[in-house]
Amino acid sequence: MKLFRSASGLAALGLAALVILGAPAMSKASLVIQVSVDNGTLLTVDTEPSGTNAGFTGFINYSGGVYSTSSTYNNNSIFSLVAVAGSSNSPGDPTGAVLLSSDNFVQNVSGTALNNNAGVHSLQLIVGDTDFTTPMTPPIIEANSHIGGSNTTKGAGQALEALTFRSWVDSTNAQNSQSGFSTLANQIVLLNQAGASFENDAKFAINPLTTTYSITEAFNIVLDKATRTSTQDRINFSSNTTLTSVVPEPGTFALLLSGLPFTGILAWRRRKARA
Repeated sequence: MKLFRSASGLAALGLAALVILGAPAMSKASLVIQVSVDNGTLLTVDTEPSGTNAGFTGFINYSGGVYSTSSTYNNNSIFSLVAVAGSSNSPGDPTGAVLLSSDNFVQNVSGTALNNNAGVHSLQLIVGDTDFTTPMTPPIIEANSHIGGSNTTKGAGQALEALTFRSWVDSTNAQNSQSGFSTLANQIVLLNQAGASFENDAKFAINPLTTTYSITEAFNIVLDKATRTSTQDRINFSSNTTLTSVVPEPGTFALLLSGLPFTGILAWRRRKARA
């Protein structure tokens, strides 16, 4: 009997082990960097655990209708990305929720001799993290969307060069989502001055936000062709999207409280008039 019980116990343990091993892995929150060229196929170039750091250095290529990445240049390379990075403090902390993005530089290298894709091109860069839980409403949350950086000497197509940037906060917690709360429009920087620095800030209110959420930064960078050995048509940037709770000033509370007696008098008069 004891042997039977032991065998039964081992069988149960074995079955439990099979169930555990065969169970699908639980989805994990992620910090993700994605890129595309000329609004083509979106490529995921790095995925890391939420609240950590992600990064990518390499080339984005196009050949035969297919976009790809590589660690070295070839005649199909369009963009060089050096030290593109993202980080966050997901799930947030008492000071707020923060998503950061930056690079050493981005350059359109299609001007190199024998390149098959020479011309003006656009780079779409998306950096996002999920599973933020702090802060939440109430009170109302204020989001600050900031980008700053500099660009180098332009090529012949400098009039076309520009950067657009936008921050998103999605209450569905979708990865790299471009929906939900955001600024009214893209933050636009025209890269039409050689060696110029730039800075752009925007704010937007978030209410309500009572569930786990994601934060995403989306960039569209248009650059003219340059050779990969030159310093022309490069852009470097750093950005941040910061969410903080807006606590009304003591004076605001005092103003609200001062109106309560008047509100009570009006209600009393209305009841008396109906009587």
